Amino acid sequence: MVTNAVSVRLFASPAVACGAGITWEGATNYLRKRIHQRFGEDVAVEFIEMFSPHSFDFPDVLRALEQGNTLPIVRVGEQIVSQGTKLTESRIAAAVARSLAMIRTEEEI
Repeated sequence: MVTNAVSVRLFASPAVACGAGITWEGATNYLRKRIHQRFGEDVAVEFIEMFSPHSFDFPDVLRALEQGNTLPIVRVGEQIVSQGTKLTESRIAAAVARSLAMIRTEEEI
């Protein structure tokens, strides 16, 4: 399998606590460890600070904000899977599993 075949990106404000004193970037680091334990290194997990230069590489996320969606926004592959809530590992993991299954199916064809 290709390294980092699936990407999980969490878009949030910088240095804002998401609860219990942990920042969204810290929560992303924790999520990265959990996702890697479950799926291995085929999944890249990245924190992207909203309105940083890199965040403008994701116009769908910017559109989602314009349409009233709230931070944090979690994107798996090309799909927004969560917004405005705490990180739900099971929801994110299910989206990762679907993406990996699609990649494996395409590789078999």
